Amino acid sequence: MIKFSICIPNFNYGDYIEMSIRSALDQTYPPHEVIVVDNASTDNSWEVINSIKSDRLKVFRNNLNVGFAPNLQKASEKATGDYIILLSSDDLMLPHALEAYAKVLEEQGDEKFNTVVYGTNNLIDKEENWIGVVYKKKYDLILSNLKLKEYRSYYQKGLVEELSANEILKKSLELLKNPFPFQTTCYPRKLWEKVEGYATGYYFFPDYAFVLKLLAANPRIKYCHDSHFAYRKHGGGQEAQNKSFKALKQQVDGYLLTLNLPEDVLKQAGVTRETIIKRFFYRDIAFNGALEIANNSWMRAFRIFLFGWATYPKFALKYPNMYLLGILLALGPVGKSLVRFAQRYKYHMRKVNLRKFKSGKRG
Repeated sequence: MIKFSICIPNFNYGDYIEMSIRSALDQTYPPHEVIVVDNASTDNSWEVINSIKSDRLKVFRNNLNVGFAPNLQKASEKATGDYIILLSSDDLMLPHALEAYAKVLEEQGDEKFNTVVYGTNNLIDKEENWIGVVYKKKYDLILSNLKLKEYRSYYQKGLVEELSANEILKKSLELLKNPFPFQTTCYPRKLWEKVEGYATGYYFFPDYAFVLKLLAANPRIKYCHDSHFAYRKHGGGQEAQNKSFKALKQQVDGYLLTLNLPEDVLKQAGVTRETIIKRFFYRDIAFNGALEIANNSWMRAFRIFLFGWATYPKFALKYPNMYLLGILLALGPVGKSLVRFAQRYKYHMRKVNLRKFKSGKRG
């Protein structure tokens, strides 16, 4: 049998960790091991974890909170199986996940230890109601958050696609977006060792930096259209924590990415560093700044605006969206109204494009 190591890093998710562990243990294709590393939680997580008894369950606890990225590294480096899946401690594996992935991997023959498998991800709320899907649309390489109605228009049951690692790497860098959902990504431990895991130096998206290293190794990529995992949306996730601390962790990570991406990786993907910087300004500065204005977080939006000027002042002088963000900030409540109008217009265009797709026309 293929040996799967399910690695679960945890911090203060005592309300959800038991369901996550049991979803990994109760697979129709039994995992080789389920590894839980608790990052010095201050809630009842440790008691909940230790209440679960299984020969396949291995639990560890850090003496101190080592941080998000180092705990991903600690959890995954303990794996002894052939393949690793990193499961968030508030998310779920559906019962046939490992069975489906094992089938895909066995079909790869001698290439199976150079194959990365990932797939569709159900979106659920804290009560486990199905509210949406993270899915790859027909003409895309990067997955999108879809409402259930949209998803049913695109879904192709049982389909497993082979995709080009270099093409995904190029698109992922152009958009600065992780192409693989965190918990659906299954990769050989040999590849983890080759790219040295999650030791990336990033706080907000170490999993994205890890995926870039995986793609740069040019493995075989298999995408499963069927959903075998569930991502839980609730008020205590990483993004919510980032906002509550009023930190600019996403902006700092985005800036570091523009500096640290190796030239050979950019060359392999056919992407210039200027493209990365432009995307950083669009996504992490202009777009996120506008979202903060829409949410009445004026001071946070102003800090994001200043951070953009501080990182690349010469580029900021030439980037129109920086001036637009400054105008929206200066307009106060009027700026907020303009941003919300733009959001409604974008939502309307999504509905228009969906209707075009159903009628056989690309939007």
